[in-house]
Amino acid sequence: MTDFCMTQMGQRFYETTMPRIARALEQIADNNKEKPPEEFTCKCGYGGFESMTQTFIKCMQCGRVYR
Repeated sequence: MTDFCMTQMGQRFYETTMPRIARALEQIADNNKEKPPEEFTCKCGYGGFESMTQTFIKCMQCGRVYR
C-alpha cells in the first residue's frame, strides 16, 4: 500500500481525483460563508449587531451569525 502512488490508479487518483475533491471543498466553504450586508442590516431587517470575536458578528434580534 505504500507504493500506491507508483501505480497507474494511484497516479490518476493524486493527479485528477484529489484536485477535484479540493476544489469541491473550497466551493462548499465559499458557499457557506455568509457575509454581512454592506449597510450592516441583517436579513431579518434588524440593524443591531453584537461582536462575538474579531471575525464574527451576531444579530441581536434573530441570532444569525455573520463572518
